[in-house]
Amino acid sequence: MKKTLSAMLAALCAFSVITLAACGGKTGDNGKPDDPPAGTTEGVLTVSDVFQYFGYSPVKIETKMDGKPADGLDLYFDIIDKSVCEIQNGYVNGLKAGSTEVYAQTLNGQEVKFEVTIHEAVAYKYNPVVLTREEDYKNYANSVKNPTLFVGDSFFDERNCWTTFYEDFKGQGCFSVGISGSQTSDWYIAKTRLITAFAPKNIVIHIGTNDINDTSINLTVDGYYKKITTFLDMVRDEFPDTPVYYFGIENRNGSAGGKNHYSLAVTEKIKAEYRTDDALFTYLDSPSVFNSNPNKYVSADNIHPSADGYKVYVELLKQNVTF
Repeated sequence: MKKTLSAMLAALCAFSVITLAACGGKTGDNGKPDDPPAGTTEGVLTVSDVFQYFGYSPVKIETKMDGKPADGLDLYFDIIDKSVCEIQNGYVNGLKAGSTEVYAQTLNGQEVKFEVTIHEAVAYKYNPVVLTREEDYKNYANSVKNPTLFVGDSFFDERNCWTTFYEDFKGQGCFSVGISGSQTSDWYIAKTRLITAFAPKNIVIHIGTNDINDTSINLTVDGYYKKITTFLDMVRDEFPDTPVYYFGIENRNGSAGGKNHYSLAVTEKIKAEYRTDDALFTYLDSPSVFNSNPNKYVSADNIHPSADGYKVYVELLKQNVTF
């Protein structure tokens, strides 16, 4: 089932409440018509200020109609300082660090102003890790191109968690860009540089446990589901012909498992509802194994897989993936 990307910038945009009447249609590209045609207006549109890290993934301009996400609007954009950014298909891409005002205009000529800010790449907290991953891949790609790419959080971080990763997949053309502590919003940012740039043959994902267990973020089950599946949608939409494999969100053990009820509910919703008719999306049910015997499959830190847990990962992948 197809999903929209209307919520993908919830963690990236600083909201500025700006209003004007809106009309139906598809979000347009750069440029403001000299004599826009008349159009029927409905509801009140709000447009968010946008920020992006220079050199990272383009950011979607978020629009809402009467407070609800609204895609498919005929909007034209006039960028005051065109040296700062460009807008294509409703996405902002930075050209240099800086800020500029942007005017959005509807077909009937009504106009609203919002702000675009492009930050230096070094301001992004995971920039050093991204640079390291890029450098590692330059060396790695000398021997293997188009890898089976492992994307996500610390569960896939072979530097300090999955330390047997390259031994487990020796000769299989696998490469990991797992980032400890990362959430789905971080992969909205890093996607272009750490997924798109590597042109993967397969994509294996473990993400969501840090979203749910971040005590500063308290969403509903539907909210967590949307946050996670927005990223999965981004990947599927960009790589429609690439197999994608998603590990569910395992419970944490002991006192670390205070939000396991959310992990269980969100995982079940993904398993039951997300892209069940998509032949190139595969849900991998590690939670059913881990949660049945956490003392065996969860490590002493009560969070990450044990050696036996990683053996489950390897077995599930070898059963499902053509490397």
